[in-house]
Amino acid sequence: MSWKKNVLSYLLWIAYVLITCSALVGLASLFCAEKGFETYWGTLAAVLYAAVVSVIVFFIHRLVVQASVFVVKNRGLFLLLEAVFAVMLLAVGLVLRIQGMGEGGGTSLYYETAEVVLGQEIPRITHGAVFFYVQLLHGVLALFGNYAAVGIWVQIALQFTAFLILFFTVRKLAGSVAALVFLGICMCAPFMVQSALSLSPEMLFFCLTTLAAWLIAMGRGRLRPVWYLPVGILTAVCGYLDVTGFMLLIWGGAVICCQREEANVPVREIWAALLCLAGTALGFAGCILIDAFLSGKTFVEIAGAWWLLYSPEGFRFPVAVGNGESELESIVLMGIMVFGIFSFWCDLQRERVRAAMLSVCSVILAACYGVFTSEMPGFFYLYLLFAILAGVGVGECFRTAEVPERIKEDDIILEWELSADHGEWEKGVENSDEITATGTDMISVAQQAPSGEIKFIENPLPLPKKHEKRVLDFPMKQFSENDDFDYSIGADDDFDI
Repeated sequence: MSWKKNVLSYLLWIAYVLITCSALVGLASLFCAEKGFETYWGTLAAVLYAAVVSVIVFFIHRLVVQASVFVVKNRGLFLLLEAVFAVMLLAVGLVLRIQGMGEGGGTSLYYETAEVVLGQEIPRITHGAVFFYVQLLHGVLALFGNYAAVGIWVQIALQFTAFLILFFTVRKLAGSVAALVFLGICMCAPFMVQSALSLSPEMLFFCLTTLAAWLIAMGRGRLRPVWYLPVGILTAVCGYLDVTGFMLLIWGGAVICCQREEANVPVREIWAALLCLAGTALGFAGCILIDAFLSGKTFVEIAGAWWLLYSPEGFRFPVAVGNGESELESIVLMGIMVFGIFSFWCDLQRERVRAAMLSVCSVILAACYGVFTSEMPGFFYLYLLFAILAGVGVGECFRTAEVPERIKEDDIILEWELSADHGEWEKGVENSDEITATGTDMISVAQQAPSGEIKFIENPLPLPKKHEKRVLDFPMKQFSENDDFDYSIGADDDFDI
């Protein structure tokens, strides 16, 4: 269901603009300074680039209506092209990771901990995500041998699995274009490539959180409150393993709220939110009980250890825009995000950045208070959220707002819309002369006159005769009062026979 933009949407757009513009200007100025140029050239280049992007978004938004006829007629072809592009991106990402495999963690601490040595046991690690990752790595090394490349292949497999799950999740929530742009960034970005080549529990945890996000996305459509009870439990499991998992509550709330109809009392939405929170509380308590039972400690001790690990510290402002390796990579990412500044206004009935922007704000705030651990510092998820926002920003350029128009195409009527749930083209064919196309995500095509006005066809149905006023055009004969117009009949006439 569509939902109109409110004050929160515009506030999040302002935050999006501030984060994107400040990061782009800062990175461009730093890049110019490193190359020996004046820093103001970076600011000027960022402003000129934003102006060019605004023009590009404007023309895409205007031309998407004309191009939609071709897309509708070739729906199967475009689905095939989407699959081909996705496979090509996966292949390119795999090649990039194989080429850099020689740099992967052969001397990693996780490899040394998980290495299979006779008579040596894996030490107990307090951090949940780290513990399960070391156990997984230990099992794989025991099966295939103590080779550093085995651990790297585990990382690549976990990352690709998570990216595929997240690709279909973004595709369902934001459309095909957004999903392809997101997948392209994740497959080709040097930071993502390096993340797959360094042994870290982030990939295992990333795989679990993307699975939970996919389950949340599956709940979109017809709202079923009971569905969010297991979603809350899975969110609690992810949050217990690492505090970043509680970010899934934001995505669950966004999916629940975006289905609310303004004309109805949101009883089902309230029940869904309450069941999600109840499932999270029960799941978190269950995780603490299981950990206490396995470790032989009390419930209070386990809960206190978790709080001590993730308790907020003093406020500090971290540098969270770059990965410390390539400013150019971050500039490209922020440059793609600039599209979202202007595509936000292409559809005044919907916005699809709420969940990601709230997550970005929560990650930045948590990083400022030192909530994250050294094993999982949180920048990976910030980069991932920026990639999602970049894909959504580009994808929104190909959407139009609700505009009722007339469509006629060679006596065959094509009704199509870009589905917000599945991100794919839907087509219906009827034998009629014209149709009125409306809808929030409807992309309509109208035959327009050179002046820009819609040209309507003539009415093919017969019209009724024009009403003519009746006038008495003959003289009235005068009759006397004695005139009798009754017809006389005999008394013996019987009309019943």
